[in-house]
Amino acid sequence: MAATPASRDRVVDAARALCIVVVTLWHWTLSVTHRTADGSLTMPNPIHAVPGGWLATWVLQIMPVFFLVGGYANLVGWQRAQARGTTAGGFVRSRLRRLLWPTAVWALIWLAGELVAAALPGPHRWMGSGSPVT
Repeated sequence: MAATPASRDRVVDAARALCIVVVTLWHWTLSVTHRTADGSLTMPNPIHAVPGGWLATWVLQIMPVFFLVGGYANLVGWQRAQARGTTAGGFVRSRLRRLLWPTAVWALIWLAGELVAAALPGPHRWMGSGSPVT
């Protein structure tokens, strides 16, 4: 807590963290990706198989809260940037840099894993080819 600036709204930070935890738990518990007997990859939606599952999805509908709190946090960041004299372009570039660097690192690690897997003996499928959306 000492490393967090006093100007940060800890309630907003806590709400964002709670939203991320709930979304992660929902995906872990309700999106169980697995292979069927014929070897195909499936990700069924068990909402109808879980008693009261549909009700839980309505009660714990967290994405609107996540977007609302995230939008508020970005508005506050934009207002602070304006107060420092930052242009809109500078603000967007700063946000993109914070997003794209970790994404580039992740993509390079993924590509390295693919290249190692392709170099190993035996059949190789690109990691993305197992996705239900490809």
